[in-house]
Amino acid sequence: MALQLFARAMGATAPTTLDRAARTVEVVALSGLAPATRPAPAPDGSRTAWIEELSAAGADLSRFRNGPALKDHRNVTDAAVGSIAEARIEGDRIVSTVRFDTSAAAEELMGKVEAGSVRGVSLGYGVSRWKSVGTRGGLPVFQAIAWVPHELSFIPVPMDSGATVRSQGDSMTVQTTVAPTDTPAQTTTEAPAQIIAPAAPETSSRAATNQQIRSMVRSAGLDLGAADRLIDEDADLDRARSVVFDAMLARSAGRPLAAVQVLHDHDDPQAVVDRMATAYAARATAHLPQAHRVALPDASRAYANRSLLDLAAELADRRGTPIGTRNLSSAELYQRALTTSDFPVLLANSANKTLLPAYQAAAPTYRRFFARRDFRDFKPASFARVGDFPAPLAVGENGEYKHGAIAESGESVTLGEYGRIITFTRKALINDDLGAFADLPTKAALRVADWENSVAWALVVSNPTLSDGKALFHADHGNLAGSGGAIGIDTVGAGEAAMMKQTSLDGLKLNLHPSVLVTSPDKYTLGRQFVSANVAPAQFSNVNPFAGKLEAVGDANLSGNGWYLMAEPSALETFIYGYLQGQSGPVITPEASFDTAGVKMKLTIDFAVGAVDYRGAYKNAGA
Repeated sequence: MALQLFARAMGATAPTTLDRAARTVEVVALSGLAPATRPAPAPDGSRTAWIEELSAAGADLSRFRNGPALKDHRNVTDAAVGSIAEARIEGDRIVSTVRFDTSAAAEELMGKVEAGSVRGVSLGYGVSRWKSVGTRGGLPVFQAIAWVPHELSFIPVPMDSGATVRSQGDSMTVQTTVAPTDTPAQTTTEAPAQIIAPAAPETSSRAATNQQIRSMVRSAGLDLGAADRLIDEDADLDRARSVVFDAMLARSAGRPLAAVQVLHDHDDPQAVVDRMATAYAARATAHLPQAHRVALPDASRAYANRSLLDLAAELADRRGTPIGTRNLSSAELYQRALTTSDFPVLLANSANKTLLPAYQAAAPTYRRFFARRDFRDFKPASFARVGDFPAPLAVGENGEYKHGAIAESGESVTLGEYGRIITFTRKALINDDLGAFADLPTKAALRVADWENSVAWALVVSNPTLSDGKALFHADHGNLAGSGGAIGIDTVGAGEAAMMKQTSLDGLKLNLHPSVLVTSPDKYTLGRQFVSANVAPAQFSNVNPFAGKLEAVGDANLSGNGWYLMAEPSALETFIYGYLQGQSGPVITPEASFDTAGVKMKLTIDFAVGAVDYRGAYKNAGA
């Protein structure tokens, strides 16, 4: 059964419940079942359009109360204008009180609400259970019987025509009509659940109690005569709930049960943008090697062959502000797309999905011996050089174990914020130029990886001063050759011996071994030759014990004859690199642009490198 709610029409200039002193306004967040036609797939997985209905009785308002109020559905900081101060169920409706914050955006929105130019509201929500309730107009109807609203947005034209700012004196008494159903539901897809009680305080008014009884009976799909009988008995709400629940149990007896579960809300704007971006990124990377392509999941296939401007038009339509595509040229469609808040978000999301595979495939040489350690924030972070666990001591006759301590010494590293502005040109967007679109993020990824590499090698070459007041490579640290020497068994052997003799903070020998031989391009050939396997040497003196034991790494950020030996970072962390927690490289975000014929994007990367120890590295000035 479906219910169609008709709210009293309100003029655009009718006084609203807006209270400027308290900075609040009362809104109808849901007006009845609010049926809406949705594109395929349906909640049961069928490839067909379907009709969605939201049952107020199935709403869990715990997350909605104190949730965000937005000027639109964008879940970004500048879209927030307040919070949900109160939310309650009144019959078939969900009524909320919004408290505006003191931001400029909230002040502007209050003015529009007061003037009547913005009266509509829309819910952002997720559904956990659906119930099939038959068909209407040839389309299957699914009713959300367990769902969670999590935000409320103000929009000019809501999908639920009765979801509006309430006017002063607006009566909650409504008329209802039963919409025709083509065929009755053949199966009940959920076992009857306890009717959710209205969150508003019950009133002593008999008329209000009767109204709520009728609402419960209608929502349960029972004969309206049941409501009349309860009212004639002067039944209270507890008695009515019990009777309705028993009637639902009796009705469902003997019917087959089949649960229909959905894991996401098909109309969540963020989810739609993500599916669109994945589809476009899959197209943009289809020509790349398999390892660098973006996979196309089933949820994104509906958008696989559509242009960016077509996707922008659909997003605008979902927001209730259609820009239209009929008889519009690509240039006109582009101009209108720029007025929608979702278009730059779609571009940035698509660019990020194209950028990350290329960035992750890059292999800057510094990562071969730098350990990754991410940062919680931009404050200086201390990285302790922890000494050995205290050496075990013999246990005395009385079984006494002696206490020990772990020595520590720390180095400080601070995360930095870096970025640049990039532009998707108007020409490329109008032409839907996949090559240009994919090329820009890919080049950005490779450029950022090269930049990271240069920063890391600059740290190594600078020979930074550690917390003990001495340079990283220093004679007192035992990791600097007394004089330069060419790469050879004797000089490399001396470096290995020096690393093996390094001690812990408690004086124990570490027995570190080098795993990487680092050179400039000028000595890279010699380095590779030195570490290559011997070919059956005729004399013992010609055996190279380092063959196959070291990996040669050359980098153009180094110059001259000098060379380094580096231990595995898993054996001892000498150099570190990292990002802000939750990130794994650069991120692209939309950037407002009024002076460019295109869409600007901001590329940001939060990155740091640092030296935290000296014992896992050795330097020879070379010859």
